[in-house]
Amino acid sequence: MNKRSNWSIPYAIFLVFFVVLPLVLVLVYAFQDNSGHFTLGNLAKFITDRDALGTFMVSIEVAMENTLLCILIGYPAAWILANRSLNRSAVTIILFILPM
Repeated sequence: MNKRSNWSIPYAIFLVFFVVLPLVLVLVYAFQDNSGHFTLGNLAKFITDRDALGTFMVSIEVAMENTLLCILIGYPAAWILANRSLNRSAVTIILFILPM
């Protein structure tokens, strides 16, 4: 493993603890009742509740807007990093990676 590939280790740890683990916990709790037994009752309640479906639709709308915004910002950034005439130093790469 070269030195540059070691840069991904902190991101992998962050990904596991703050993205994967919470999603797994949400999935586990979604299919449990108050006593911890497996049930599909929560799913049925979600589908029949108008407020829950309205909140879900707003969440989907916000997610789509954020995705569009990230594409509009990320595509030019990726193009700059890929273009050798614009990406002349490691400083450019650091400026894009540093906010993470």
